[in-house]
Amino acid sequence: MRKAFTLTEILIVLAILSALLATGWPILAGYQRSAAVKEYTIKAVSLIRQAEFEAVAGFLNVPHGVKLFTNKMIIFAGSSYSSRNTAFDRELPLDEAVVSWSLSGSGSSSEVVFSKSRAEPSRNGTIKFTFKDGVIKNIIVSNLGLIEIQ
Repeated sequence: MRKAFTLTEILIVLAILSALLATGWPILAGYQRSAAVKEYTIKAVSLIRQAEFEAVAGFLNVPHGVKLFTNKMIIFAGSSYSSRNTAFDRELPLDEAVVSWSLSGSGSSSEVVFSKSRAEPSRNGTIKFTFKDGVIKNIIVSNLGLIEIQ
């Protein structure tokens, strides 16, 4: 009657576990990274949609917008970033990505302002996020105010 495992059996089990770990680890790391990129992009879209929602709702009875920087996004209340009420600023730091944009329309080229009540954007086009590992995500702002991830 055997009461223990042999050394050979233990070594075989360790070899199998090591092989599974070696092949599974990169897959898990890639999945975690893609989930982080998705979460980050969704946060940025949420911030833009928040500005749009506040404009539609007439919060503070002023337009609302988003100012783009290469390292952050700021949601603001006012007809432009320079004339905003700073007490209502909210910031999304962009330490995971670099932001660039290609927006057309009126006003500053680095901000999108949604008109009061109708929430028509002052600018439309693409906001591009380039993440440190080379992944690129685009946020499209349509001239109707639709915000989508591409």
